[in-house]
Amino acid sequence: MESNMQRFIKSSKRRVHERLVFHWIGSHLENDSSLDAEAKSNRYVECLRNSLSPDQGLWLNPPRVNDVLGKNEQFKVTLPICCFTETSLDEIHEHSSRYGRMGLGFPKKFVLDNGGRPVNYIKDHSSDPTLKSWEKLQEILEQPKIREAMTTHEEEEFDVHFKFVTHFLKRIQQPRSPTTRRATGRKKKVAKPKASKLPKRAFGAPLHYLEEREWRIVCQQDSKPKRPKRAVVNSHAEMDGGPACFLPYTPGKDLFTVVFPDTHTMAKAMSDPEVHKALLSPGGPHISLLTIDDIGTF
Repeated sequence: MESNMQRFIKSSKRRVHERLVFHWIGSHLENDSSLDAEAKSNRYVECLRNSLSPDQGLWLNPPRVNDVLGKNEQFKVTLPICCFTETSLDEIHEHSSRYGRMGLGFPKKFVLDNGGRPVNYIKDHSSDPTLKSWEKLQEILEQPKIREAMTTHEEEEFDVHFKFVTHFLKRIQQPRSPTTRRATGRKKKVAKPKASKLPKRAFGAPLHYLEEREWRIVCQQDSKPKRPKRAVVNSHAEMDGGPACFLPYTPGKDLFTVVFPDTHTMAKAMSDPEVHKALLSPGGPHISLLTIDDIGTF
């Protein structure tokens, strides 16, 4: 019979995990050139220790980079969110280089139970039928005659829930950078190659965001009931630079896997009493522990 680890490795070879999604942390450490390897390793262990703490958990924050949709940028991601990817581990190197090199693996059930779901990818273009319908729906529901028929409470409820649903929309690819023009001089004419008579297949531009296969939990504190129910507002966010909200989780019940940046960081984490107890508690299911280097050996 297959062991749990054998089944995990076999499933990780598939392009998409059947049951797991990963939240990657540490991008702020990878972008900090002042940290040497040892300091970075210590900071990763600190991040994990804090995340495993009962009074913290996953961080939910508005995106650092503006995430907007629509011709007038009317759909904006401003609520605190936590992002996951279902891309399999053996294809995660590029993703982890952007979002951090420590991965926390959760069952999809954890995301669904906390009001999360996969994002709906759309083309940020007027020709996209989904975006067009969404803009039309907003236009209809904001007509004065409809608004006048609502009570103040109904208006507030509509705005809260419509905003929540739009947070699961995401453009299918990165926006193009503005075209730079030459300040002076004429463009040099380049001879065009002769067109081939054979038909060509057009694959289109790379779909960067789509290939991330993102799932998302959105924190909605001003609705009744609030979503997710377990989320805790960080009242010290402005003072300590922490997240807007925390989402606590239980290792073994919610957290199934931890991927470390390297074996040195894993050894440091396992020598930390708090981390060791949380991940390898004698009374509960053990967590699968891997390193990014291990992934290449699958």
